[in-house]
Amino acid sequence: MSQKQSLDTGKQIAAELSEEDRIYLKEYRASLPPEDPAEPLSVWLRKVISIAKENAVPDLPLADLIAEGNLGLTEAMMQGITEDETIRDAVETQIRLFIDEMRREREDDSRLTAQVAILSDTIDRLRTENGVKPTVDELANELGVTQEKILDILKLTGEDPENEA
Repeated sequence: MSQKQSLDTGKQIAAELSEEDRIYLKEYRASLPPEDPAEPLSVWLRKVISIAKENAVPDLPLADLIAEGNLGLTEAMMQGITEDETIRDAVETQIRLFIDEMRREREDDSRLTAQVAILSDTIDRLRTENGVKPTVDELANELGVTQEKILDILKLTGEDPENEA
């Protein structure tokens, strides 16, 4: 597998972990209580590491995946679940939900960045064509969106919507 994988593709093998992830793993493992087969939590804390590594993607720190896996583990144990496969499913589900949420957030960020760029280009173009700053209404008409949408994008850029456009 390639180190160029993104949140949208496949799994990352342990050999592809970042140096930061390897350092974190060493420190995290050292902080765990000794493994005691009579104490399921001590066994499962180590299994969470393996499950997180199996689901790792280069765009997210392994520490975050382990934390999410531990949330799934905690929820399963609080519900009194003792069956290994069910606990594993709870851990893996929590990790995958987190990865999906992060992917969606990045997609939203990308869309917003594109909207800001389009608005900025449109402002510059209309200013050049007309010799004056376009109004919010003109921008909304030009881009086929509401005035509220234009104002929201301007606010996100840190521009003063009242003085912009």
